[in-house]
Amino acid sequence: MCIRDRGIVIVPLQNAAAVARKISVDFRLAVLGFTREDGGTNFRTAYGNRYTPVIDGVVVLAENEEKLVRAHREYIAVKEEQNRRRTSQRARNMWMHFCQRLVATARLEQMFNQGL
Repeated sequence: MCIRDRGIVIVPLQNAAAVARKISVDFRLAVLGFTREDGGTNFRTAYGNRYTPVIDGVVVLAENEEKLVRAHREYIAVKEEQNRRRTSQRARNMWMHFCQRLVATARLEQMFNQGL
């Protein structure tokens, strides 16, 4: 039986759980399988293999799918704008620091050249 017949769909979007939580949509993480990791040097995993779930997106009701996808697009747009703004601010701060160092260097050169 197909999942869609039951009225639920898998939405494989990154950060879909955070978006679903933000817009108050009921969801569950979509576990698509398990991967096997070899035991490491940690005493808890040294005696065998460890299986970790492969989570890709969320499972929601079919009627909430479009709402979640739309909210996810808005979420991505806001995040990109925040990243662009943060990068721009960081570049401005670096240039300000550079200019302050140039002024300080010029002032020190002038001070020491006058003393000689």
